[in-house]
Amino acid sequence: MVAVNWLAVLVAGIIHFAIGMLWYSPVMFAKTWMELAGVKEMKASAKDMVLSLLGSLVVAYVLAQLVCSNVVCYAGAGSMLNGALLGIMVEIGFIATLLLGEMLYEKKSFKLFLLRNGYNLVALAVVGALLAVWK
Repeated sequence: MVAVNWLAVLVAGIIHFAIGMLWYSPVMFAKTWMELAGVKEMKASAKDMVLSLLGSLVVAYVLAQLVCSNVVCYAGAGSMLNGALLGIMVEIGFIATLLLGEMLYEKKSFKLFLLRNGYNLVALAVVGALLAVWK
């Protein structure tokens, strides 16, 4: 484990969470997501929101471990562009490939796959860029 900037991780986690709230809001893709996922009512409990935020904080912490610290660089992402590219690589290489199998076996729509991964792609690119430059 490398030392991380905890304030950067906290801010990056909150940003990741906020991007998700916006992505799945009525302003953007809520209606499309509900139709594709078969969700009848969009009603998140306080527990759902807290657990989602905790998940976002974990994502930010793990990505911070991969990006770079002052001591060790696993991926050597020391610039905004390289941090964004690392986030995109994590999305495509891990999240998208794992979700693809789930979507195929659950017989879910490819549009839903693209919608979910679009969020992950944007959020991880932003978080990766932030973490790469905020030491």
